[in-house]
This record gives sequence, C-alpha cells and structure tokens, in this order.
Amino acid sequence: GGNDIQISNAAWTGLMIDDVLSATISDNSVTSTGTPDEAAVALAVSGFGVGSTNVQASGNTFSNFSRALNVANWSGGTIDMDVTLTGNVFDFPIDASPKVADLVRIKDEIDARHNVWGTTTDPTVLATYVHYDADTIANGGSILLDPVGLP
Repeated sequence: GGNDIQISNAAWTGLMIDDVLSATISDNSVTSTGTPDEAAVALAVSGFGVGSTNVQASGNTFSNFSRALNVANWSGGTIDMDVTLTGNVFDFPIDASPKVADLVRIKDEIDARHNVWGTTTDPTVLATYVHYDADTIANGGSILLDPVGLP
C-alpha cells in the first residue's frame, strides 16, 4: 500500500487484480491524467483458473476514471469470488450505468459498502448505476452499496 500511481489517458483499467487466490490492496492513490477512455475502469477484479478468489481493497483513492468497478468471473461463474471493496474513494462523476460497477458472471455478493462514489450519496440511485450481465442475474450475484461514504 501507499503507492501513488499515475496513468496517462487510461484506456481500460487503473488497477487490475487478475486471477489470484488472495490479494489485499490498501491506501493507494491511482490517478488517470489526461482524458480517460469511456471504458476506463478504476478497479477491476477477475478470477479464472486459480480457484476461489479472495480480494480485499480499502482506503484507496481512484481519480479521473470513467467507471469505478469491474468484477468478472471468467471461469463461467463456477469459482467463488470473495470480494470486499470498502472505504475507497472514486473521485469522478458517478452518474449513469455502469459507472458504479459492471458484474460479469458473478454468483456471489460483492461487498462495496462505505465507498465514496463521486458526489452521489443515495444508495438507491447508485444501485441503478450497476450493470448485471445475464449470467450474474441467473446466478443470483449482487453488490452491497449501503451505507455509502460521504464526499
């Protein structure tokens, strides 16, 4: 933790945690300078071949991205995704779907409570800014947003 990461004109992701058994990411600052691509996501977590994935991210600040989260289970939804992303700051406008999160093939409940989502503080509104792919809907995947951190 404690890193200050600068990315010029982010095209896809600021910080990506891909196919790990376990990871803890805390107290980092990740900034996209210039103009990020409309698909540029601040934090992406994906699982595939290693088996169950346990990722914890807290106390991080992500600035100047287009979207906050992408959580994907590329194994077809068969592995467990224990993902807790709490107490982070997403310092950019969060005002449309899928700017909070894009959930792909998720069968688990993602814990994304206590985050700051730009200036949007109503968890009911934030919930409408989450995109669930068909597999996530079929598998019962979800994301917890309430309570929300204040800007």
